[in-house]
Amino acid sequence: MHPRRALELFAGGGGLAHGLKLAVPSLRTVCYVEREAYAAACLVARMEKEELDTAPVWDDVGTFDGIPWRGIVDCVSGGFPCQDISVAGKGAGLDGERSGLWREYARIVAEVRPRFVFVENVAALRSRGLDRVLADLASLGFDAEWMCLRASDAGAPHKRERLFVLAHAEHWGEFERTRETRREAGQRAPVGGGPERAREGLADAGGVRLEGRELRRSASPTALGSDSDLPQWPPGRDDITGWRAVLARRPDVEPAVCRMADGLAHRIDRLRLLGNGVVPQQAALAYGLLHARLFGAALRASE
Repeated sequence: MHPRRALELFAGGGGLAHGLKLAVPSLRTVCYVEREAYAAACLVARMEKEELDTAPVWDDVGTFDGIPWRGIVDCVSGGFPCQDISVAGKGAGLDGERSGLWREYARIVAEVRPRFVFVENVAALRSRGLDRVLADLASLGFDAEWMCLRASDAGAPHKRERLFVLAHAEHWGEFERTRETRREAGQRAPVGGGPERAREGLADAGGVRLEGRELRRSASPTALGSDSDLPQWPPGRDDITGWRAVLARRPDVEPAVCRMADGLAHRIDRLRLLGNGVVPQQAALAYGLLHARLFGAALRASE
């Protein structure tokens, strides 16, 4: 059992949505919520390149109404702000102004009533709010599993440890709404469609690759929108032989953010987007492992 349609909160550059798509190829993201103008522009650019599902983008999670999406999406995903949780921050946790937006996340989950919730944040959430996140999900009827995973666990050359939570509610997420309920749900959609438009083009849900090895093997460079003649991950910093092989095939390749970018348009925005982003392969691996935990436990309990 896997989600079919997702609503992405705090979407950023679309890394988490991309990761879910790698894990569940039949999944379609039908709505994004992202307030940063540069990140939203990147979402649109990636949609135009067909790297992400085409869907409307809302700009304010605080005023976003989840009720019209009830019965349309069966998954709410997103990584809420980490500034008050990160070890580089002030440690206010979920009581902070930014990370406190978890309350809006939980509100939208309660309004949408999805069957799945997929949460991402920094590893420091373990001691700075994970108990409240799990308690809020439990109060809404969800069973949850969580884990910390490094990007290097998915084959990346860097550590970038992140915490992931996958929650499932058996009694929510049914795709049934009356026409009257849909008419009563009044939410103004941005140009490009809304909840009703999201029903179009839904593919049947298929299987997911649950093992980490299979996830990494299936995530080909072509599937991730990379050049087919380059490796999925760049060589390490000291891998002279690896870089020589890459540059022999692609002499035009240059570092993206490994040197000073004076004069580069939107430099600060780009660095912020990368810092807040999610490695798609890491998210896909986390989803697969957590899904196996959730439903493996359910199968054992029924035996």
